Amino acid sequence: MSRYFTFYGTFFICALACACHNFNDDGECKQECPPMKKYNAISYSWLTNPNGKYAYGATCVGDCPDSGTCVQSCPLKKKDVNGECVPCAGPCSKTCQGAVSVHNGNIDSFKDCTILEGSLTILDHSFDGFQVVYQNFTFGDKYPEMHPSKLEVFSTLEEVTGYINIQATHPEFTNLSFLRNLQVISGRETTEYFSSLYIAKTSLKSLGLRSLRRISSGNVYILENNNLCFAENIRWLKLFKGDELKFQLLLQNNKNEKFCRTGGFVCHEECSEDGCWDIGDDQCLSCRNFKLGDRCVNNCSMFGIYEKESKVCANCHEECEGGCYGSDSSNCVRCKNVKDGPYCVATCPSSKYNNNGECENCHGNCIEGCKGPDNNVGERGCNSCKKALVNDKNDIEYCLQENEQCPYGYFSELVVRKSSGLLKSMVDEFQTSLKHFLQKRFLDYTAFKL
Repeated sequence: MSRYFTFYGTFFICALACACHNFNDDGECKQECPPMKKYNAISYSWLTNPNGKYAYGATCVGDCPDSGTCVQSCPLKKKDVNGECVPCAGPCSKTCQGAVSVHNGNIDSFKDCTILEGSLTILDHSFDGFQVVYQNFTFGDKYPEMHPSKLEVFSTLEEVTGYINIQATHPEFTNLSFLRNLQVISGRETTEYFSSLYIAKTSLKSLGLRSLRRISSGNVYILENNNLCFAENIRWLKLFKGDELKFQLLLQNNKNEKFCRTGGFVCHEECSEDGCWDIGDDQCLSCRNFKLGDRCVNNCSMFGIYEKESKVCANCHEECEGGCYGSDSSNCVRCKNVKDGPYCVATCPSSKYNNNGECENCHGNCIEGCKGPDNNVGERGCNSCKKALVNDKNDIEYCLQENEQCPYGYFSELVVRKSSGLLKSMVDEFQTSLKHFLQKRFLDYTAFKL
């Protein structure tokens, strides 16, 4: 007589009430909670699973406690979107308060800031250090020297709501590249000269404000910077978004443009007449021909890029190999790894297997994926299945659906991890059969003990 075995992923059976080995889903023991997303084989995409649940401890729940999230706050580099922690696109938004000036005592407080509520002031004492002296001639804190490299903390900054005031010199303070991601100077408050960008008597050679796109209010004064190039050729009015009649630009006594050219401090050939912030094709205010990310390029015919729109190039999808015709992974010349329908993907989804670079569907009786198309557990079949038909030689002939009836001449045997009485004898018999079955295939039985 052949036998028919039912495999339960958790290897548990509950008579009344008992603890689940993995997760409890409304009284049913499961290996894992229903996933929040399910793969759609028709659209070749992951869709929201209406029956998905969160894992809260060892319990599957539809709505997590703590206002829809299972954590009280999202971890670093993630943000809360509709009750779910998702990765931030770049730095996560963080607003910080400005200070009278930047120095060694407060520089670390600006870590990961994207918006500076107030102004940014860098003076000579920012680098030299200073002693606080109160009006009654008593002493306060003493701050040590600070190397300009510590200004890199501002690399995540995208907006300054007030003004930027730079009046400092240091042998290694030669550009403002630490503000390379700054996009907006709002100018809600200005210096005593009504400027929102004031740079005077510095050791700067270039500005390096490559992402700056808007100065909302206030004037621009850049003067007495003996080593500074590029500032004279920038079309500042293109950045100013307020009333142009109120905008004042003062560029005075910076490095002579002739000496800048002699020293090689000139804009890249792909920059337009709008000027640039520094040497390099990623420092242009605008591009002469095409734009590729932060860079200006001559055309979009380079390997691995395509023309996304007029005057704009874009990189091919990371799963493309040999070029592409559009943005997503269905427009690749060929796939770097495998192809799932029209899309190039890194690996096949769990419900499919890799058939010479093409993702093919597993048999419908498989669970936990497969290695091939066969309806059994093995090298060309399922990784596992809910039910399997086993012959007298202890070979798994094929898998069945979980609710499928035993074929005529077979009987069902329930396999559990812990049992007693008659059920235990059935498990012992199955374990012996399983041991022989695995030994015939040179597998380690101990790894499969129930």
